[in-house]
Amino acid sequence: MDRVLCVLQAYAAQIILDCDRCNEEFLRKFLEAHALYRSVVIATSEGCDQVQIDNVTKTLENYVLTMECRACGNCWWFMSVTNKFPNSSSTFVTTADTSRHLIAPAQDCSGFLLVLSLHQILDGQDPNQITNMSITLDVIQHSDGSTTIYTDDTDYDIDYYNDELIYGVFITHAFTSGYYTIRYKVSGDNIDTIYVDKKIKVDCNCCLNNALKKLHSLECNECDDEYRRNFLKVYALSKAIEFAPHNTNKTMVVRAIKLRDALCNKLCNCKDC
Repeated sequence: MDRVLCVLQAYAAQIILDCDRCNEEFLRKFLEAHALYRSVVIATSEGCDQVQIDNVTKTLENYVLTMECRACGNCWWFMSVTNKFPNSSSTFVTTADTSRHLIAPAQDCSGFLLVLSLHQILDGQDPNQITNMSITLDVIQHSDGSTTIYTDDTDYDIDYYNDELIYGVFITHAFTSGYYTIRYKVSGDNIDTIYVDKKIKVDCNCCLNNALKKLHSLECNECDDEYRRNFLKVYALSKAIEFAPHNTNKTMVVRAIKLRDALCNKLCNCKDC
């Protein structure tokens, strides 16, 4: 799935850079692959039938082979091989068979799904050798440095070494738009603290939700082609802003957000929502 994620991020970056020129087919490919990817993630977190998940994953992997963009070629070095950890010298044994580190914010900015498995740094540490082990999850907002800390057992069951994150845990957290670091932290009296960080962008847009509700409420013959095309562009821009790599040009991201909001306001007239 690393290769799939790389292609999705490459597409997202290109949509942001070319947001006024991307054709409908390009946007559809991105959204179709994105939908399959999120389906796999959600199905895995819900413990759905693994055979069905594997079938959808294979479909998705085959689909991304048909996707072309300027940076996609950089993604093909990823190899679909079985991971070779955890460390054989550790007493930790996991049931995970796929390496994942995913942070998926909710569309309504009410929280995020955390999935973490077969992580080389964490697997290199034997949990049974840690005295007074403590596990926390820090949500760090970049704009002001504020940090919210969630503790294993007290707030959520997020013990990596009990396989509690293989299928994902939903963390309720009230986001505002901006950049965040989600930091998984393992500490103890006799080890150097282990940090596993992932940076994310969160884009809270009430107008997009209103446009989606409007689209769902319309009968097929009530929704004209122009509305559908504009909604497709708005939705693709929103997902691209969410999915683009953290190092995407910030000026272009701001430009894409402004274009997305302007198009969305035309769809729903919801500047003050």
